[in-house]
Amino acid sequence: MNVIWLQRPEPAGDLVYGEVDSPWGRVWSLWHEDALTQLAFVDSPSDVEARFRRAAKVWRREPEPIPEDDDRLSSLAAILHAWPNQAAVSMPTLEMVGSAFQQRVWRYLLRLDPGQCLTYGEVARHIGQPGAARAVGAAVGANPVPVLVPCHRVLPASGGTGNYGGGERRKRWLLSGEGVGL
Repeated sequence: MNVIWLQRPEPAGDLVYGEVDSPWGRVWSLWHEDALTQLAFVDSPSDVEARFRRAAKVWRREPEPIPEDDDRLSSLAAILHAWPNQAAVSMPTLEMVGSAFQQRVWRYLLRLDPGQCLTYGEVARHIGQPGAARAVGAAVGANPVPVLVPCHRVLPASGGTGNYGGGERRKRWLLSGEGVGL
């Protein structure tokens, strides 16, 4: 998977958004040129509005709508429907905007195999930051491209699913599809 790592958004280039259906519901996506930079589950029109406002604030401009028949959207839908066996589907380039610490966490998450779950503390130890479980939790929660950067594979040491941005039910669906029972 090709990933562009940035600490700040690049001001130049096309910025577009669109929605696709996934096995877990509607998904909103934000694209900078041909790179996927944000992905979010949509449960209501207010979710779309909030994502749009957040994107405009982060990028300092409003994204434009993408045509529904755009190849980026059809490719994204194919990847999500093939999950977790998406290896046969061409993954888009990801553009991950975040702090150096967040990027260390996200890079580690990309190394996890389907069904491989760790606690926030275990991730902290693996990235050389023992004792930073809460900071790892914040970085996991800030993941701009859930599912493709598998933050759902990180669980609290106390058990349960934690506070997954897409909701507990979706996290359970994702993990169940990878053979993990909670």
